[in-house]
Amino acid sequence: MSGSSDAHGEHHDVAFTEDDHFFHQGYLTHERADEDASELLGLLELDARARVLDAGCGDGRLAVRLAALGHVVVGVDRDPSQLERARAQPRARGVEVTWVQADLARPGALEGLEPFDGAALWFNTWGFASDADNEAVLATVIGAVRPGGLVVIDTLDRDLVRGALGEEEGPVVLERAGERQVDRTVYDERAGRFVTVRSIERHGVSRQRVLRQRLLVAPEWEDLLDRLGVELVSATARGGRPLGDGLELVLVGRRRSRRIAAR
Repeated sequence: MSGSSDAHGEHHDVAFTEDDHFFHQGYLTHERADEDASELLGLLELDARARVLDAGCGDGRLAVRLAALGHVVVGVDRDPSQLERARAQPRARGVEVTWVQADLARPGALEGLEPFDGAALWFNTWGFASDADNEAVLATVIGAVRPGGLVVIDTLDRDLVRGALGEEEGPVVLERAGERQVDRTVYDERAGRFVTVRSIERHGVSRQRVLRQRLLVAPEWEDLLDRLGVELVSATARGGRPLGDGLELVLVGRRRSRRIAAR
């Protein structure tokens, strides 16, 4: 399990584990990945061959699909086990992707790479670190994109998720092949984070992990991106649906030419 600690020493779990792959196979399908890649390609407005950064690429399902469409793709993740999964995919598809193990919150994480025409933080990968590291990740990704290039962030709308929590009764339970995952989520008003206690019963062993995520609403994102040198182009739900038609918040921003600096 990997993670980061904030200024108060609180641990933030950020890893996508083998258990997550196991229990989420129901929607982490090839068809879903094809749809995601198509949507992302349209949002990035990439018709001709382009350089694309898949930040927090995980097992590389999006990166290999973008590469198969002719783009030059770099997939970055801090988790070596995820990159091990990712490296197996291009060989099967006959495409080439550059994989980089790096912590995007650290200065110089993408040093030496040529500027990208577009970048993506896809599949709700942002917000699980400390506030300083969350902003540093955005600054790193934005700074790697050429002026005028687009950055796409796939996240969730804080207020919509809070509303959904108030309407739901009980935990969220996933069962597969006789194994069980139970998520209990609350909103911590003091910390301004969603806290999920994830209980796993698998192979006869019980274990828990805690996920803490900072989520924002569209106006807060607009302010944050503006401070980092990005003009917000659009904020929608997935598939271009209006905000509120689903819990998702998909942001598209265009990088300005001024200097990028996290707080």
